Amino acid sequence: MINELNFYFEISPKAELANDELGNPVECYCKCKINLSNNPIAESQFTITKKEQEKNMLTHIAAQFDIPVDFLKSISKEEYLENNDDDENDDDF
Repeated sequence: MINELNFYFEISPKAELANDELGNPVECYCKCKINLSNNPIAESQFTITKKEQEKNMLTHIAAQFDIPVDFLKSISKEEYLENNDDDENDDDF
């Protein structure tokens, strides 16, 4: 059974949510976790459920930041970690 879903997103510089040291817009990154411990999903439903939740998550993040959904791109955990200088332990969020 799957007890959590993790999502990683790149946010386009067009969103103007982050700037470099010169004040130029740059991409930024977002990680989100859905805790399913109260309602775990079966391994057989994992891919379907993750894709459905990813679409929902994109919509919610776009609304939260008041940006178009097309400013968001789903990325892998590895890509997130390569491009993000967050020192936080990924398993602790």
